[in-house]
Amino acid sequence: AYGNVRAVASQYQIASIGDLNGDGAADIVWRDQARTQLWAWIAQSAGSQYSIVYLRDYPPGWEILSR
Repeated sequence: AYGNVRAVASQYQIASIGDLNGDGAADIVWRDQARTQLWAWIAQSAGSQYSIVYLRDYPPGWEILSR
């Protein structure tokens, strides 16, 4: 029982994992390599539901770094 499982298209790759909104749950930043866009799955505090949020475009050739 892992909650909702989603298939992710091959053009997406995980760019970063961390708590983006300070609620204590891990959020995932996805990089859309085909369109140079960043998307986030923002976890609800229970951790089993996510909201999908468009973050921004980035210039071609740029790499995403996380700390």
